[in-house]
Amino acid sequence: MFYVYILRSSTNDLYIGQTNDLLSREVQQITKSSKAAKFIKDGKEFKLVYKEEYPTRLKAIHREKQIQGHQQGEESVHHELTHKIGRLETKLSRYLQTQEARKGRIQELEDKIRSKFETKREKITALKEDLQKLMKLYNATKKAKAPKTHLLRVAKRIEQVKNKISLLR
Repeated sequence: MFYVYILRSSTNDLYIGQTNDLLSREVQQITKSSKAAKFIKDGKEFKLVYKEEYPTRLKAIHREKQIQGHQQGEESVHHELTHKIGRLETKLSRYLQTQEARKGRIQELEDKIRSKFETKREKITALKEDLQKLMKLYNATKKAKAPKTHLLRVAKRIEQVKNKISLLR
């Protein structure tokens, strides 16, 4: 009888092999004797996790190669996924940097708007003060019975200030 077997290391590495004497081969691999596979001799602990029986060495070898092919296929998929994950992490990093830059720009614009709003509010306040002074001037000019041209000039200026205030609001 011939066997295909799988040993698993303490770090989850797999070793796939075939033999006609499973018990002595297992002992060789676990004790790391001179007949053990080079892969096994690296110091890791291995234990038998799977075995299959075959009537001929040829069938056992065929099955061993088949399992190893599946393992290599999985490793290839694992490598491809790892590569894709790396690329996605890079893209995510760039995206997050872009978002941070956008947040900074938005904050900058908000500060600018806030500043302009403050400036606008200050302008409105100054214009209201000017309007009050003009109203006092108009009333004083009217009481002093100044010429009509003076009253019209002050009234025109009052109207201009009122228009500026309404435009700023």
